[in-house]
This record gives sequence, C-alpha cells and structure tokens, in this order.
Amino acid sequence: MTGIMIDASKGGRFCTFEDVAAVPIPEATRTYQPVANGDLIRLVQGTVLEEFGCKAQDLQTTFALSQNDNQMFGCFVVPAVANQRFHSQLMYCFRNSYNMTMSIAFAGGAHCWGCDNGQMSGEVVKMRKHTTNVLSDLQELCSAVVTQGVGVFNLAMQHNELLQNIHIDDNSAHAMIGIARGRDIIRSQQAEVIYREWKEPSFEGHSGEDAHSLYNCFTQGAKHGPAGQTMQRHRKVQKYFEAQFPELVEANEEAALV
Repeated sequence: MTGIMIDASKGGRFCTFEDVAAVPIPEATRTYQPVANGDLIRLVQGTVLEEFGCKAQDLQTTFALSQNDNQMFGCFVVPAVANQRFHSQLMYCFRNSYNMTMSIAFAGGAHCWGCDNGQMSGEVVKMRKHTTNVLSDLQELCSAVVTQGVGVFNLAMQHNELLQNIHIDDNSAHAMIGIARGRDIIRSQQAEVIYREWKEPSFEGHSGEDAHSLYNCFTQGAKHGPAGQTMQRHRKVQKYFEAQFPELVEANEEAALV
C-alpha cells in the first residue's frame, strides 16, 4: 500500500490545497519555528517539476489534514515514471505539523507512504525538526529526496523482478517467518499479520508462491508497531531478505556503481 492513509474516525480528512494552505500558522517561539503548509507544498511541487521537466497538471496530488487540522500530509505521484508489471509509480510523500507532534519529513520511491498515526516510509527519507534555521535546510533535504527518487524506484523494481522469479512454497514461507521471529526481526503481532497475509492475501501483490509476494506480506506486517520505529522495522525486513537472497545485494552493488 502506498500514498497517504487517513483515519476519518479520528478526525482525519482528505482535502484540497486551499484547505491545507488556509490553516492558520502558529507563532514561532525561541525553540520552535513553524513552516507554512502552503510553502512546504510549493517547495516539494516545484522541486519535482524542475527535476522531471513536467507541468503541475502532469502530477497526481493528494492532501490531507488530521488532529484538528494541525497535521498535514501530502503526496505527489509522477505517472511518467512507472512500472506496469508491478502497478507501481514513483511518488513523493511529505508531512508537516503545527502542534509540535511531528517533524517535517520527505519520502520518495516505489514503496512510499505516510499515515496520520505519524508513520512515514519510503526508499529514501529525510526529516527535519521545527527548530531554528529549518527554513534554510528544507530545500536541500527536499532536493536530495527528489533527485534520488528515480534511482531508488528503478532499484526497487529490479528487486521485485528478482524476487518474483524465486519460488517460495508454504514450508519455505513459514520457515522464513519463523526465523525472522526467532531473530527478533519481527515481533509476534507482526508475524501474525504476515502469516495471515500469506494465507489470505489482502492485496493482489501479496498472492503467489514467490519471494516477492512474501516480501509484500512482510512489509505489511512491518507497518504494525510504534509509529516512531516504522522505518527501522522496514530496514530490518529489507536486510533480512537481502541476507536470504544474495541477488538483491548484487543489484544494490551494481546500482551503486552507476
């Protein structure tokens, strides 16, 4: 699952740019420097448009607010960079807050998403607290995520192809889940989600007797747990699969040489 996930039962809502930009910005303090939602959106959009030489109407956009409109989430999808086989498109997610609950974050890649429980993930992620000089640092952080986007997207698609060509039966899948639990790569709650996804897939990409389907089950399981540790859990899953399938490491090394 990718994009922005909002829980309407907790006050989250999808909205327009005008809605997001209209939220009153709080006053700065000695230790807190707010960043206007509209300014942040324009920064990300402008950086993406410059990187890909496209127009605003070429992008697919999503904006959302939560916590009494004090948290903002956004997503830009670049349809020009896509892989039809895996139903994937390059996307950039970002977030902001007016109530000091979250740092500013930018994420990019093929498996990129933000959630109103504070989770933010992607192949490349950069964060910055709302402290002094935050405004002068945002362009560099945003540019780093955007410029690395195509490379990490293409590498993710290569990983998908490699994993899809590796047959995994039930015994092998259960063994990998059990070993991951035994090594504390995943917790019991996450293991239960992975077992369930493998047996009864919730999404099309989770079905099939191959390592790619199993990886998708693992990433779904990794979403469960403390929001502040989401990226660490996904990194542990990625490292685990790389240890099991050397083909992924070889692909990483080849990409690093380009």
